Amino acid sequence: MGKRTNTAVGKVPQGEGGESRIGNTTRSRLRRKSSLGDTFEVLNDAAAAELMRLWPAEGQPLTPDGVHAIRVAIRRLRSGLRQFRTKETSNAIRARDVQLRALAMALAPVRELDVLRRLILELRHDGLADRSVEMLDLALENARQRHAETAARQLNETEARALFSALADTAEAHRRMIDASQSAITVTRHAPRQLQRAFKRLAKRCHDFDRLGLEELHEARKALKTLRYTFELYQRLYPSKQAAATALRLKAMQEAFGALNDLTLTHHLQDAAEVDGALGFAAGYYAGALHARIPEVRQAAETAWDKLRRAPLVENRFRLD
Repeated sequence: MGKRTNTAVGKVPQGEGGESRIGNTTRSRLRRKSSLGDTFEVLNDAAAAELMRLWPAEGQPLTPDGVHAIRVAIRRLRSGLRQFRTKETSNAIRARDVQLRALAMALAPVRELDVLRRLILELRHDGLADRSVEMLDLALENARQRHAETAARQLNETEARALFSALADTAEAHRRMIDASQSAITVTRHAPRQLQRAFKRLAKRCHDFDRLGLEELHEARKALKTLRYTFELYQRLYPSKQAAATALRLKAMQEAFGALNDLTLTHHLQDAAEVDGALGFAAGYYAGALHARIPEVRQAAETAWDKLRRAPLVENRFRLD
């Protein structure tokens, strides 16, 4: 096994989402009379700047906090761009989305291993020798290092650097991704439609919650992220008290669904055991311990969903009357 590295396991952020520097800036520039073209500029420019700020320089280590923040910034940008697709702009926006998704996928196993190591450290390990726990954690850390090195190389490859340059060229993004017809549509008309569409997609994924499998719950979690990040953009347009309450419920639900998703990362334990058979017992122990927590966490996710769908803004279909 390789040499232990310092990846600051204890600093992995809890839950989902994370705070962003773009929130207050974006919302402060958004007005009810803003056109969709203006809205796109506000969203794209702020979100692109945030992602570029977080983009690690060549040779800079990919810390747990940094990986998480980059993935959240990518999701915010992807969720926002999709709202503005029209027949004229679809190709340009879809191409950008494909680039962003590839970047997020490169970082995914790094993030998963950070979360898994935190969960293992939090669990009791009665019946397991401390040495077994240390060996398993070291194996996961070595796997994390390998994935981080692969991701770092991808972040500095030609295609990724081209994406970075494209993010910086906001004028070109405006030219290619804003449909001229959108200048006649106000955000007051657009926002409720987008939010209600995102909510309906989430409601469809959460229908008959008790019967949903883990893969179906994962799809619901992705739909939830889209709704939450879309609402972040338009939150300032709504009455502050109701908007804050809705934002808190969205955050709580995303954290609950994120916690549920975290318990499904046991394939990394299986991978470690396949590399070193001596880790089989410890890996099986923790896989079982994580699986045992699913019913409790699943109930918390369902409770969070019930609270969200009863939020006044949600029941009012996000109208801006």
